Order: sequence, then C-alpha cells, then structure tokens
Amino acid sequence: MVYYQPPKKAIFLRRSFLTFLTHEKQTYFQVSRYPGIQVSRYPKLITLLFISSFFLFQSCEKENLLNDPSADTTATASTPTVNYANTQGTARNESAEPVKTELGKFRQNPYTVAEMTAAFNTIHGTNEVALPTTHTYVKFTPSSIAHIDLLEASDIILQDYPFEYEVTKEGDFYQEPAEGEYPEFYGVVEAGKSIAEIPHEIIAPLHLDKSNPVLLAQSYFQTGNQSEIFSEILPDNGLYIEDIPLITLNSFDDPPICDEGCRPILVSVHGSGEILPEPEPGTPNPFDFVWECDCTPLPPPPPPTLNRCDCPVPANPRIPAGCVQVYDTELSNQMDQTDFDTYLPVRRVKVTMSDGWFSFDETETDDNGCWSMPNERYGGRARMWVHFTNDRARIRGSRATWKFWELFETVNHYTGRFSGPFNNIETNFPRGADNGTKTRRLWGSATVNNALHEFHDYTIADGILPPSDGLDIFLDHDESFGFAIMSTQFELSIAGGGATGTASAISILGLNPFVTFFSWAAVLAYLPDITIGYDFNDSDALKELSYHEFAHAMHYRQVGHDFWLDLVQSEIEASFTDEDGNPHGNQFSDNADLIALCESWAHHLGHTYADRSYPGIPANRRNNTTDTWLQLLEDDINERPNHIPEGLYHDLIDNTTDTNGVIDNVSGFNNEHLFSCLSAEIRSIEEFRQCIIENHLANSGSTLINLNNLFNSY
Repeated sequence: MVYYQPPKKAIFLRRSFLTFLTHEKQTYFQVSRYPGIQVSRYPKLITLLFISSFFLFQSCEKENLLNDPSADTTATASTPTVNYANTQGTARNESAEPVKTELGKFRQNPYTVAEMTAAFNTIHGTNEVALPTTHTYVKFTPSSIAHIDLLEASDIILQDYPFEYEVTKEGDFYQEPAEGEYPEFYGVVEAGKSIAEIPHEIIAPLHLDKSNPVLLAQSYFQTGNQSEIFSEILPDNGLYIEDIPLITLNSFDDPPICDEGCRPILVSVHGSGEILPEPEPGTPNPFDFVWECDCTPLPPPPPPTLNRCDCPVPANPRIPAGCVQVYDTELSNQMDQTDFDTYLPVRRVKVTMSDGWFSFDETETDDNGCWSMPNERYGGRARMWVHFTNDRARIRGSRATWKFWELFETVNHYTGRFSGPFNNIETNFPRGADNGTKTRRLWGSATVNNALHEFHDYTIADGILPPSDGLDIFLDHDESFGFAIMSTQFELSIAGGGATGTASAISILGLNPFVTFFSWAAVLAYLPDITIGYDFNDSDALKELSYHEFAHAMHYRQVGHDFWLDLVQSEIEASFTDEDGNPHGNQFSDNADLIALCESWAHHLGHTYADRSYPGIPANRRNNTTDTWLQLLEDDINERPNHIPEGLYHDLIDNTTDTNGVIDNVSGFNNEHLFSCLSAEIRSIEEFRQCIIENHLANSGSTLINLNNLFNSY
C-alpha cells in the first residue's frame, strides 16, 4: 500500500462534539440501526461517497466473490496460496485421548450493551442511554439428557468455557463434571429467541454489530483489549469510506479531496505494531484515526481461480472460503494419505468460522466440498469448525476414550486458530492408522456422510423413495455391523421383557456406550435411528454397510412404525434363539419371512450402490476376493439355507445367466418395480412375488414360468 499524507496542517483528526453540533451546513435524518440518534449530512461527504462507490462498482461489477476493493490480490490463476493451518491428521488428533482446553487471562467483555453504548457516546459525543440489545450472552446449566438434546437442536453455537477468557490451547473439553453430571455451556442467543425450556443464566445483554469497525475499535480500547484491535477488527491498510457507517463518518473531519486516481482512507494513528496505552479510568480515551489518501491503483479484475478442490478462490484473501475433503481408500492415493490432490469432497457439512469474541459465521459445503462466505471479511486470526450435520442427518459417534455427553453431540472438528489468507482453506480428513482415535472417527463421519448423499442421488436416479430427512445416525468405533431401529426406541424393552431384555437388545444393537451412565428409560429415549459400526479400514466396506442401513431407512419410510417395530423385535428375539446369536435368525425363527424380505432388500441395495460408487473395483467387505460388489451379488444365493435370498433382486434385473445353481432366465425389472412391492402389506418373499406378478410381469418381457423358477431357486 502506498500512502499519500498531506502536510501536517491538513491531517484530519476526529471532529470535536462542539464543532459537530455547530456545523453551519448540517441537516438531520434518522438512522434505523440507532433509533432516536440524529446525524448530520454533508454535501462534500455525499460526493466522496459517490466517488468511493464508483471505485467499488468498477471492481465488483462482474463477480463480487472474486473482487474486493480492499483486496491484496494474492490468488492467481496458477498458484493460489493454500492455508493448511487446519489440515486434520496431526499426532495430537491421531490420539484416542481427549485433549483439555487451556485458558489464559480474563478479559473484559467489549460487546456488552453498556460498553458499546459508552464507546458510541465517546465517538459521537452523544449521551445515549443504551444501544439496542441484539443478542444475549447466556450460561446454560443442563441437568438432563433432554436439556442436552434441546441444546443440540437449538443451533446455538456452544462452548464449555466462558467467552471472556483467552484460549491458550483449544481442546475437546474444558470442564470435567462428575460421572452422570453435565457440563455448563456458554452461548450467544439472538434477541427474542426462546430458551425457556433449558435452565440458564443471563450473563449480559450484547450489542453485536460488525458493520462499524470504528465503534468496535473504541470499545475494545476502553475495555483493555487493545492487543486484539488490529488482529480482529481493523485491516492493515485502513478503512475506506464505504467501510464506515455514515453516522460515524460524520464524527470525523470531512475526508480530503484526493488527487485523481486516489481515494480517502481512514488509518489508525496508533499503527498495528504499536503497544497501545492503557485507557485512563473515567476518561473517554478515544481511539483516534487520521485521513490519508490512498493512491494505490486498483488492479484489473483477475480471472476466476480454482483451487485443487476445483473450488473458486476469492481474489480477496480476507473472504473466508475453501474446501473439505476425505481420504478414500479405493479412489485416493493408496500409498500416500498426504496426497490431498486425490481426496474426495465432503458434501453438505456445516462450516463455522469465528474471528472474534462472539463473531460466528456459518455456511455449508456444496456437493463439491466447496464453501465460501462472500459477505464476510476476516483479518488477524480466526477459528474454524466442521460439523457433521445437515438437513438430511446429524452424525454422532463414539471413540475409544470419550466423555459421556459426546454420545449426544454432533461430531465436529475444531481445526485450530490460524492466520490468513482465508480465501483458500483446506480441511482434509485422512483415515489414520488406528481405530478408536479422533482421526478415525472424523474419517468415518465424513465417509458415512458422503454415503448418505450418494444414496439420495442413487434413489433419485432409480425413481425410488429416499430416507426421510432428519436422520439421527450414531457411529460405533468398536463394531463393524449396523442396525436401523428408526422410531422404535421406546418399545424396545418389550422384546425381552423389562431391563434384562432391554440390556440384551442394547448389546445386540451395539449401543453399550449409552447404558454406562443412564437409566434404561433415558437410554431408550435417545437411541439413534441408525447405528453404523465404523471399525473398517476400507471406504467401500464402510459405505456398503451405510447403504445397507439407509436401504432399511427408506423401507421404514414406506411401511411405517408398526411394521418396523415388528421387524426390530423379531430380529432381537431371533438373536436370543439362534445358536450363533445372529439377529437375522434362520428359516425357523419367528417372523423369519419378514426378516428375509427386509434384509435381502437391504443387502441388494447395499451391494448395488457400492458398485456404483466403486465400479470395477474389487470389494473389500469380504476377504481374499477379486470380485466387484456386483459380482458378489451375482454369486450370492441365501445368507443361510432357505433364508434371506440375497441375490434375488439382482437376478430380477440382470440379463446374465447364473453359474451358482440359480435358474435365472429373468430380466426386465428395475429397482423402482421392486421397491413398489415393498409396501406395508407385503411381509414375505411369497407376497413380494405375487405383487411382482400382478403389477410388473406383463411389461417385463419375462414369463411366469421363468419367474417362478427363479424364486424357487432360492
């Protein structure tokens, strides 16, 4: 930045309140952000605003995301700067042990209504009683799982330590409540939002307005937070007229009329490297600025730039943007987990950024793993989180060492505190080496998350019903099977009669972590819809299991609660009577027909969709095979003798002759036909056959004899 500074007599300092009141050309109008406060309008200032707007629109008219008047254009078409500060997979993250947050000194809150009002009055020479309360700073004191659940559903950004403290080391937790007790949480609640159902204490009303950096700088200064002014509020190059609200511009002398090609810029007289003085008690101590002329020519709009995730890189390094990716054992570089060029995008997860005390901005990755916050401008240091939640599902999960309340929280990843550039931030989730670690849980969460969105894509392509939105998915680090109990949590105790039967059911479902601290009633109330074990080394195997469970979820959506309760109870009871404890049972288990129908469909769709995601790639769910997932499905007959015809649905679709003893001369059906015959009235393979005959055989090109031969082969 090249500054032009006029002679000393022409330096323009803050206008005094007396001059402000007696300016002969002032006229008044209302400012909606500060009701009841009047400001003066100057002809010269309006002219300068017009000139500044001309500069702004010249550079932004084509693409606001890629061009900004305050940008240092560091992103180029060939070599965009990448911020790896938050790439996941360090030694600390590989550990299974949770890391405790460490706090530093206590700081006085600059965002309270009282402090912001005092800063406003100091800047503008007014005597306002209170600026509007925009948010409330709250401490939550949950005393039950229900309270934790309400907090989780509230979308309030929470942390378990007070905002007033410096964070010297951000970890996984700060508080360590006794067994069965709950941590306190701190959060910021928008004014008017109801939180009455959750025990809480109001700490302070806040005035959160990021639109006025001069006001923020003054409040930080008077509360002793001088060291954060340049790192969190003021850009190094200064503030242009369009960066400052008109009401505050009028508290300064008129900006200078700069030479052609230059424009006014407001610069702090203190300088970003200066150690600022402590404010004197009882005095306003204004944080002063000076007008200068910025003669740096505006660069031409750069060509659109893509990073290696194929995401747009904003030209302004202060605009937060980036991508989230995950390692895939089959499609990424199998020899090198640090080859991030081969990672896959993580779709539709929430990204949270923060560059200040109560400043949190949220967005979501798109289907290419890209995210951006085009209306934000970050400076200094920032923090970032990735949360595995979206409209379709939220993902919870266990790890080898955990705090009990983690079982009820959405899996999230704190990427750390880092400096700019902020326009090309990569977050990468490797698989890591060990199961039960934080790294593996994040890899599992990203992989299952992607599997859900792929499942939706595939069902839409097939013309069949996807699962309902809002799924609650729990990942178990110690298992490699899944269970889709859906809405049947409350009735599970019926399966075994009381606590003993419930305990067995919990064990069968792989949900033992839930019963460590809580009563059976509490456990049953907060079991997930779907449990997926992520004790896998291979992405395709984990995705196949995920597709299998999502197939159950779509079936549940079509048949309803009562049908699904029968299935879940039947599988729990089958595990009691089967000699191997297998919840799928055998041909003699109670309700074996229902189990066979539902499990064979999920097996079919799990393998079919795994093959779509990994075409031509050998499947990793079974040892020592070179077959693809579809070839395995072609070879499958029954899971057990005369029970669960795993290959039946595929044989209705394909036009190949089996070599496994199955008489398959049938084709002409598709998944839409098959799923239409999985309604609530269809509870056995025989009823499924009759539905196919009555509704779809005539248009399939196959004969009744061949269809019956196929079914009888199973």
